[in-house]
Formats: sequence, structure tokens, C-alpha cells
Amino acid sequence: MLFPHLDERQRRLLMGAEAQVLATVLHLRKIGTHDLLARLFGVTGSTLTRAVQVARPLFDEHDLALQPSTVRFRIPTDAAAHLDQYGSRSPKKIKPAC
Repeated sequence: MLFPHLDERQRRLLMGAEAQVLATVLHLRKIGTHDLLARLFGVTGSTLTRAVQVARPLFDEHDLALQPSTVRFRIPTDAAAHLDQYGSRSPKKIKPAC
């Protein structure tokens, strides 16, 4: 969670334009489940949905299409393990999805 010291109402208020755009990028890249993204931002699933609905038209307006990520995380420990293994660099060889 990005802001563990804040309650839900405070985190919802903090989810400003920057966080909405970041959440939308992560959502469009399908980097994690909806539940995981909500947990990472410390908001409910419905708050995350609203944030994506607010920011998504900006991407459409500028014809920005994001390709899905080659990895998808389901729980925070999956994301942490990936970062522990690869850091900010991508794996040298990408495994096929099928």
C-alpha cells in the first residue's frame, strides 16, 4: 500500500491526477489484477475503477495505446518477488505466454 498511515477517505482524496494516470497505465498494461492495483494504491476497487474512468479519456483523446505487460501479478508478494529478482530491468529472455 502506498499510504498505509492514511485511512480510506484520506487515500481516496489523495488519488489525484498523477495517481489516476499511473493507475490507468498499470490497468491498461494489465500488470496486475484489479484487486492488487486497488491494494497497492490503498483504495477500494470501486475507487480504482472511478480513477481509471476519469483518466482513460485522456489516453483515448491522444490515441495512446499501451501494450499488455509480459508479466501479471496477482498478489503483492508476486510483484515484490519479481522486483527482487529483476529490479527495474526486464528479464533478458521473455518467456512465451503459451
